[in-house]
This record gives sequence, structure tokens and C-alpha cells, in this order.
Amino acid sequence: MRTKRWLSAMATVILTLCMCSCQDWNEQDAPAGDQQIPVLTKVGSYSFESLEGFQVGTYENGQNPEIIKDQEIGSKVLYLNDGYIYGENPLTNKRLESGASATMWIKLAGEDVQVRNTDEESEETIATRTDGKSLLAFMDDTEKSKLVITSNAGLIYNGAALSEGFSELTPDIWHYVAINIGKDGYTVYLDGEEWGTSSLQTEIYNQLVDHLTSVATRLYIGYGLETPPGEFWMEDLKIYKDLVGKNEIKRPGIGTTTIGATDFSTGFLGAFSEVLSAEGDAIYHYQFKNYTKGVANHQNWMLLISNGKAIGEEGYLEYALVRADAYGWLSGNSENTIPDSGYPLSDVYGQFGSWEKFRSEMNGAVVDLTVTRYGTSITMNAVIISQQDKKYTYSWYHPTIAGEGTVGVFLSVDNAYLEVENKETSVTPLEIQNGQLGFSDYSTAFNTMFTEPIILEDYTEVVYEFTNYTQGPGNEKNWYLVFTNGKTRGQEGYVEHAIIRADNWGWLNGLYDAEHTLLEMDCAPSCNYDWNTFVSDMNEANVKMTVKRRAGKISFYAAITTKDNKKYSYYWMYTLPADVDVISSCLTVDNSYLVMRNSPVAMSFTEPNTQLGASDFTTGWWQAFSPVISATGTNASFKYTFTNHNRCLNVWENWAVAISNGTAFGDPNYKEYVVIRADNFGWVGGNDRLFGFETNLPDYTWALNGAKVVLTITRDNKDIKLNADITTESGISYYYKGTLTGVITDVTNTIGTFLTLDSAYLTDITSEATNGEDIPEPSDLETVGTVDCSTAFLGDVSEVRTLDGNGEFYYKFTNYTSGELNWHNWMLLVSNGKVTGESEYIEYALIRADNYGWLNGINDDEHRPVRDCNYNWGTFTEDMKGATVEIRMNRQGNTASVRADVTTVGGAKYWYVCELSNLPDSGIIGTYLSVERAYLEIDTEASYVKGNNN
Repeated sequence: MRTKRWLSAMATVILTLCMCSCQDWNEQDAPAGDQQIPVLTKVGSYSFESLEGFQVGTYENGQNPEIIKDQEIGSKVLYLNDGYIYGENPLTNKRLESGASATMWIKLAGEDVQVRNTDEESEETIATRTDGKSLLAFMDDTEKSKLVITSNAGLIYNGAALSEGFSELTPDIWHYVAINIGKDGYTVYLDGEEWGTSSLQTEIYNQLVDHLTSVATRLYIGYGLETPPGEFWMEDLKIYKDLVGKNEIKRPGIGTTTIGATDFSTGFLGAFSEVLSAEGDAIYHYQFKNYTKGVANHQNWMLLISNGKAIGEEGYLEYALVRADAYGWLSGNSENTIPDSGYPLSDVYGQFGSWEKFRSEMNGAVVDLTVTRYGTSITMNAVIISQQDKKYTYSWYHPTIAGEGTVGVFLSVDNAYLEVENKETSVTPLEIQNGQLGFSDYSTAFNTMFTEPIILEDYTEVVYEFTNYTQGPGNEKNWYLVFTNGKTRGQEGYVEHAIIRADNWGWLNGLYDAEHTLLEMDCAPSCNYDWNTFVSDMNEANVKMTVKRRAGKISFYAAITTKDNKKYSYYWMYTLPADVDVISSCLTVDNSYLVMRNSPVAMSFTEPNTQLGASDFTTGWWQAFSPVISATGTNASFKYTFTNHNRCLNVWENWAVAISNGTAFGDPNYKEYVVIRADNFGWVGGNDRLFGFETNLPDYTWALNGAKVVLTITRDNKDIKLNADITTESGISYYYKGTLTGVITDVTNTIGTFLTLDSAYLTDITSEATNGEDIPEPSDLETVGTVDCSTAFLGDVSEVRTLDGNGEFYYKFTNYTSGELNWHNWMLLVSNGKVTGESEYIEYALIRADNYGWLNGINDDEHRPVRDCNYNWGTFTEDMKGATVEIRMNRQGNTASVRADVTTVGGAKYWYVCELSNLPDSGIIGTYLSVERAYLEIDTEASYVKGNNN
């Protein structure tokens, strides 16, 4: 006899595998309007054809894990006998919505135990199981945090037993187990029947989901406790996001069925598989090995689609016959060929490269075939793995081939034979939820399913919000946005203006060739994707896309948030041809699907007077300006409030503020002092620079999109102070503030400010200006040189200052320069008390600002003074614009030391020293300032001469 001691060990194995979630546990109850619509998605699949992707180990005296062929189940399986394998945890970062589930095949070895019969006079050997040994474990890298599933359905989390299990599972027999787990608990199905159900406390569920999705990085099979688990077999483990239904719970067949004679003698349509039939929308699936002599292309597998009946059965109607070699026909008429139907099969020849290679590699190839019926349409997708381990795909779509009633699918051969995996043969209802575009098995062919076209009048917009699902492998297997004339592909009169793929690519005018790509047509889209992770990022990504038609242009902006909360932006704009009147937008997919999160409709929009820039982001840099507001006085101030909108693509695509002499850009008298961008960059006097203002913004893109800004500009004589208080859409507050010194380079009582932008727009703008105290007349300033920086070398000089004996000269001035060359700056001259051009003038030294000069009026290398500095020559010409300079010269007899301290507008500080030893021992000397292509404003009140002969 056999005892039944183990039901739910495997139930709990599968149960735990099913607890997959991409959210943290405390995010399970999302607020209303933010819940994900549950879609059954396979996130892990293990057929154990090999141990590739796993590492192996053993308990003491255990056997190494093996992949063996099991005759009963008809495929390779995992065999463990006190050995184990481990790999990546497939549940990491998987979003849990309604729950999770898994299915698998399992067989446990019985342990021979001697027991005494009830008559106590005889013994017999029975097969049973010893409970409490580990089968699966989810662990972190340290193996300290772990969730272990034991052979008696026990669940042990970090040493604490969370479940005692259910009942027994009969050993030495293959069992098919399916598990559903949700917030309300979990249910175990054994061989297609409900076996047991149990509640699961919310707190425990949340902890396990957090462990499985966030903490555990490894999945172990056959390991987790100190006691070895013994001997067992496992096959076809599948893990799903969300809950399996009756089609997944149903026990599949096992083993294989051969179609056709193995000597290749079965002729055309000489043998058939069982017809898989369904009345409504359905997914039909086969997996088989194809064997062919390789003599002719058509000597391979064939797919037939009928009204649910088999060939020879009364009432049989044949909708299509599809051969493996990209050929076939419709309606049972071999002259009504599929290649000529307008819906051809995919290019098999192009993939294989030659028919000879096709015939060779189709022999022994594994074909995974899916047929999806949706309404009257049929979609076929075949994945072919050759014996050389090369992968090929083969697909077909026809929109009107299926009738309205029952549709059947079956296989046949032509001088070939098939080994069909019974457990992979299935027909399941196609369940398309409200708002879903594309099939959940990723079988929807490119450009075959669409959302309803939405007509875009001028100044209208439509917002699409959806969750995208893709398995790749190509970047193009994603969502698409299509602009048409109000029709969808296949409708009479259809005109396609543009199609844009999710991966920064697309075409114009319905021509999918190299000459009509968006790039070649000079309207390439823009994005900031990470191409290394693009496919995985787009799977389960939430997309919010705003499509606009405005002033003869169409555009879209997509804000994309991945399942692990990475954010990307995607933008496109196109100027419509003048003859285009009707334009509409719709979505389509390519071997992917999406689930709408809203009901998109066209809405008109306006751009009020309080808006600056176009709402489709087409206003470029320095193309739009708010009115200039002006104020007078040394402490004049300006205040703006507005909401900033950007594309989240580039840091400079935001607001900016300009400070001028009170005039607007374009006015003949316009003079610009400063332009300050939102990203800590700008221009002073027309020259660009990084400002280095203080800010706690985390970025200059997402944080500023939709942010409310209170911007204050305050004048402090020649300085400008900026303060921006920024509140994001989510209510987080940031600041951006700093001071620019000496940037108001004119003696003016009035300045003005205005807003501008770059590929952004501002809304709800308010502004006000407040006058300050009038700036007194600058009677204490002496100007040397003309303010247009046109003064030639020594073309203007300051008043000479003299000293009889020892003492100190001190100058303080602001230096303004054209910045063309290093020596276009200030100069200090030392003389006998006279200035150049006067009679009896003697020049002892000329000291230029750029660490240069000469002695005794002779400009050669033998007459250079001793000098040094710490200038940054890479920025010198910019640094000297508006710089404050203080010069001290101390004379002692025939020597003098000169030091210049330079403070730039941006606050950087430099020094410059020079030693003279050619002065007269005593008597009068003089100093004065001059320029070349520059001008100076000397603070005569601060400057002085002081003798110290005593």
C-alpha cells in the first residue's frame, strides 16, 4: 500500500513562487485612480532543458543536479537527490496587482519504510515521505534573510514557521500543481481540481511580498535548511504575475503524440492532429518537433484553420492552409494564395538566407506555435529553434479570415512527421479586458489592432494614459502612435501621415523605407532613454502622452515612468503639409499590448495672455518675451510668479529672466546686462558663464515641470540678487538664489526685466516692479577711456598722483574690457610726476594687467620687471569684465612693490605682484592709470596717496 503524506508541500512551493510583486509591500493599496489593471503575465518559465543560468551545489554525500529525460512526462526534467541549484530570483521588481500565481509538474520519491501490520505478526515495506525538508528558498546574497518552502508545505521565514502546510501528496507520481495567491489568501489546485484553500494574513502577505520582490536576490531549488531534502523531480515551472484561471489550472496532457509516419511516407494531408476548437475569441497553442527529409520546401508541418471541423467531417469549411515555407491558400482553394491576398506571410527566406538552409534547419527544429482568433481576424506567430540552436520567427495576420462562429485549428504534414508535446497543446479563451489593446500573449502583429481614431481640430489635444507591456526582444516591440486621416489601416480611403514608434523612430506618409524615416525627413523625435535597459524599462511602464494640433503643427509629449520609478521623456513635432485638413491620432502595437488608464477624448485649448510660449513646446530660445517691467533706484526690485512647463529632456529648456537698461530686445537703445536661466547658467554682458548659485533642486527637468515659481530680482547698485522659491506639482519646496556683482555696468538709475524661455512655456504669469532709492550722481568716480571700449593704447589717462619720498599709492576701480585680447585692460604707469606726452616726461615702468610690462620706456626682454600672478588664463578675458581692482604700490627709496587684488563679477579672487628697483633714490615720483580697448571707473574717494617719510 501507499500512504498519502504530502499534498501541499508543492502547493506551498508554487504558492510562494506566485507571490510576485514589483511594488514595495506598503504600496499594495494604491489610491483610487492609480491602480494597475491586472493582466496575467508570465514572469518566469523553467523547462529545464539544461542548467544554463543556474549554479549547482550538493549537501554532504549528495548527487550533482542533473537534467534527465523522463519517459512518462516525455521531456527533460530536473532531477535532484540531495543536490540543489540556484539562480536569479525571477520575482525581483515585479509589480503585484491582483496577486500572483504559478504552475508546475512535480514528482516526489517515496522513502521505503518498514512498518508492522495491524496483526502485529508481519511487516511490509511502504513508500512514504519524511516531512520538513527544503524544496525552494528565496534568499538574499548573504543567505541570512530567507524564505524556505519545505516538503510538508511548511513556510519558514527567517526561522519562523508561517505555515504548517495542508496534507499529503502521493509520491512516485507526476502531479500538476497550480497556485493562486492574492491578498485574501491562496488556493492550491492539484491535477486540475481544487485541493485546498487558506487565508493569509495581510501583514504576513505584505512581508513575504516585500522579501520576494525587494530583498531576496536568489532562487534556490532543493536547498534552504540543514536537513537534505532527498530525491525529487521538477518540470515546467511557470511563474505568473496576477492570478491564473481555469485554462492554466487544467491539467495538461503528458508525453508526446506523433503525427505522420517516422519514415516520412505520410503524404500531403495524410495525418492530422486533434482539432482544437473554440466558439469565441481564443488562443490556440502547439509545441512540436518537426522532422523532414529536407528534399522540398513544402515537406514540413502545416497549419489548418477551419470552422471547427476536421477534414472529411460533414460540414467542414477550410478558412486557411498555412505551410511552413511562407506559402499557403485561403478558402480551400489552392489558387487563392496567401502571398497574393494582400496579407502575406512573413519573410522566411530572408531569415534563413537560403532555401537549402531552411530545409536543413527545419529538420529536428522545435516549433512553438500560437494562433490567436479575435473577431474575424487570425494572428499566427511561430518561434522556431533549430537543432543548431538558432532562433527564427514566422508570422501572419489576416483581418477577415475567420467566420463568426466556431473556429478550429489543427496540424498536418507533407512527407514529414511531428512530435507534439501534449502538455503544451491548449486552447484558451482570449480575455481582453476593457481598455486593452493587443493580446496578453504578445502575439498581436504590427499595425493590426488600433484604438479608435480621434479627430484633432486646430488647437485641440488628446491625452493617452496607459500601461505598456512588452517582452521584446527588439526595441520596436512596443506601442506606436499613428496620425491618419481619421481612418485605420484596412479601411477604404485610409491615408497615413506619420507613425512614431516608442523607440525614437518612425516614418512619414505610410512609407516604411529608409528614405521616409523621421530622421531622413528632418523631423526626428527626441528622447532621453537609457538604451541599455530600454526593453525592460518599457515593460509595465506607465505612459502619459499629450498629443496636440496647434497652428499647422502636430506634436506629442510622452512622460514615461518605469516600474522601478525611472523617468523618461519623449517628444516629437511635425509641420503638416498645407493640403492636410483632417488629422487624427490613434495607438497601435507590435507584439506587445497596452492597457488604457483613461478614456481619451479631444479637448480644445487656448493660450491666454498670461501664457508665454507655445504649449506644444515649439517656441525656441529667445523667441518669446514678456513685457519689460522697469524700476528706478539702487534697491529696485522685480517680482514674477508663474508656472513652468518643460519637456523634461534638457536642463536649459525652462524659464529665463533678462535684466536690461529698461528697454526691450529689438529696441535700438536696448542694452543687456544679464540673462539668468533656470539651470544655473546664463550670460553677463553677452558672455556665457556658469553662475554657481545656491540651490537644492534635485534636477532641472522633472522637478521644474509644472512647478510654481516665485521669482524676485533685486538691484543693489551695480549688483543683482536673484531668489526663486519653487514648489513642485507634488508640493515639495526648493530654492535657487545667488548674487552677481558689478554687472550693472552703466551709471543708470533705471533697469528693466523680462521673462523668456527655451522649448518650454509659462502660464499664470504675474509681474510687478518696485522703485528704490535714487542712485546719487557719481561725483566721486573718474572715468578713463570711452564706455564702448574703443580707446586705443594710452589714448586716455587718469589724473597723475605724486609722492615726494617714501609712501603708498592706492587705487580702487572697476575694469571694463572688450575682452578680445589679454592686454585690452588697465595699465599702471610710474613716472617722474608727469604724464605721457608732457615735456621732460620720464617713464620708470609700465605695468599691464596681464602680467606683462616694461621698464624705462623700453619694451624688450631685458627691461621686464619681476612679476607673478595666480590668474586663470583660460577665463582671464571674461574674469576681467566688470572686475573690481585694488592696486597698492609701496615705495622705499629706489624700490617699490606693486600688488593688484582682482575680484571678478562672479566672486573669484586673483592677485598680481610686481617688483621695481629702478626708481630714483629720493624725490618725486608719480603714478597714473591708462587703458587699451577698455575703460575704468576709478573710485576717487577711496583712492589715495600717503607719504611715510617719518
